[in-house]
Amino acid sequence: GGGGGGGGASASASNNRKSAGDGGATGGTAGRTAALELIASSKCAPWDPITRKALDVDKQLLLDDSGEIKGGTQGALIASLYMNGVSTPAALLTFLLTYNSFVAEADLVEGWMACYRHWLPAPDDSDEVKAEKKKYRIRIGNCLKKWLEDFADFVTHKEIGDTFVNFVERVIFPVDDTLALTLKLKYFQTLSFVSAAPEKVFDDAPPRPLLPKSGTRVNIHTLDSVELARQITLLDYRWFAKIRAKEFLDQAWTKADKEQRCPNLFATIRKFNMMSGWFVETLVTESDLRKRVALLKKLIKTADACCALNNFNGVFAILSALNSSSVYRLRRTWDELSADKHNVYDRLSELTRTTKSYKNYRDTLHTVNPPCVPYMGVYQTDLTFIHDGNPKMLAANAERPLELVNFARCRMTANVVREIRLYQQMPYNLVAVESVQNYLSSDEVLVERTEKALYAMSLASEPRDGGGGGGGGGGG
Repeated sequence: GGGGGGGGASASASNNRKSAGDGGATGGTAGRTAALELIASSKCAPWDPITRKALDVDKQLLLDDSGEIKGGTQGALIASLYMNGVSTPAALLTFLLTYNSFVAEADLVEGWMACYRHWLPAPDDSDEVKAEKKKYRIRIGNCLKKWLEDFADFVTHKEIGDTFVNFVERVIFPVDDTLALTLKLKYFQTLSFVSAAPEKVFDDAPPRPLLPKSGTRVNIHTLDSVELARQITLLDYRWFAKIRAKEFLDQAWTKADKEQRCPNLFATIRKFNMMSGWFVETLVTESDLRKRVALLKKLIKTADACCALNNFNGVFAILSALNSSSVYRLRRTWDELSADKHNVYDRLSELTRTTKSYKNYRDTLHTVNPPCVPYMGVYQTDLTFIHDGNPKMLAANAERPLELVNFARCRMTANVVREIRLYQQMPYNLVAVESVQNYLSSDEVLVERTEKALYAMSLASEPRDGGGGGGGGGGG
C-alpha cells in the first residue's frame, strides 16, 4: 500500500540553531540554516521508519554549523538518507561504513522497505508530491544498490535476503522495474561473491619469480629475500583484503567474542603475531653464528623489499621481530652485521618508530600509491582514540528529550575505515608461487609461540656470558 501524506515539513529549528554539546562552536551557521530550510520546504514531510510516524526534526536530528548531521535517532538517520538538505553521497558512505554500530542489519533493511512503501504514489497526490515521492524512492533505491554492492551480509543473515527479494518483486517491481531488476542482479551477485582479494587484469606481466633450483626444498634459507618479500606480501594482502568494514567498529577486536565479531581482522592480527614470532624463532634457534648473521641479513633485506612493495604490514612484522628482547640481545650477531645492513635496519627502524603517533610511517604511507598493505596497528590505535574520546550517544537535555546516536563519531570512524578500504581495492601484480605460499601458510610458520620460550631459545644460542654460537663472523 502507498502512502505518506504530503504537506510541508514543520521543523522548529531552535535546537539546531545551537547544537547541544558542540563546544560553543563559533562562526557561520549558513550550512545548517540552508539544510533546515530545504527540509522544511519539502513537499513531503520526513517520515521515521522506526516509529512509523512523522519525523520531528528538531528533537530527532542535530546538525552542526556546516549542515552535516551531528546526531540523530535511528529512524532519523535512516530517513536522512532520502531527505532534502542532508542526503549526500558522503553521508551515505559514512552511514554504510558504520551502521552496524547503531542499528541491527535486519532493522535497517526493514526501515528502508518501510520508507519505500511509505513513499509509493497515492491516487490523490498532486504532480509536485508525486515528483517528491519519486525522488525519495530513487534515493532509497540508490542506498539499497550501494548497500548490496559492498555491505550486505546475506551469508550471516539469509532470512534478510529472502525478505528483501520478496519486497523487490512485490513492491518495487510494479513502480520501477529497472530498479527492481538491478537490485535482484546485485543481490545474486552478492550471494555468489566470496570475500577475497578483488580480481584484476593487469596490462603488464608480473615479475618472474626468483626461485631456488629445481628439487631444492623451499624454506627461509633457500628463498631469495626479494621473492620471500613478494610471497609474504601476497599473503598479507589476501588476509587484509578480506576484512569487512563492520569489523572495525566498537573495538570488536578487543571483545571476548572477537572471532565472531571480526573474524578477518582477528585472523590478520593473529597471523601478524605468528609471522613475527616465526622470524624470531628462525634467528634464535640457529646456533651457528655465521648462519645466524646470514639470517639476520636476510630478514633485513626482506623487510626492505617489503617496504619497496609498500607492504608496511610485512615491514612492521619483521622489525617487531628484530626489536624483540629475544633478538635484540644477540649482541655478537648484531656486531657481525655489515655497516650497510645496519644502515638499512636504522632506516626501517625510523620508519616504524612509534613517536609522535607513528608520524614517520603516516607521512610515508600517504605518499605512496596502491597497491599497499598498511600496518593495522596504527588504524586500531586511531579507532581506539575515537572510540574512547567520543561518546557513542549524545545525552538528552531540556531542549532535546531524546538520546541521539553520535553521528559525528561515526563520521570520524568512517574516515579511518574509508582509507583502509582504499588500499583494499588494488591487488598486487605478482605471481603466487604455490610451494612458497604453502610453506608460509604451514604449521612450521603459522603457529603460536610464547615470549618465554623464544627467550629461552635465544639464551641457548647466545648465553649471557657471550659464549655459544660456533663459527666465525659472517658479515653481510
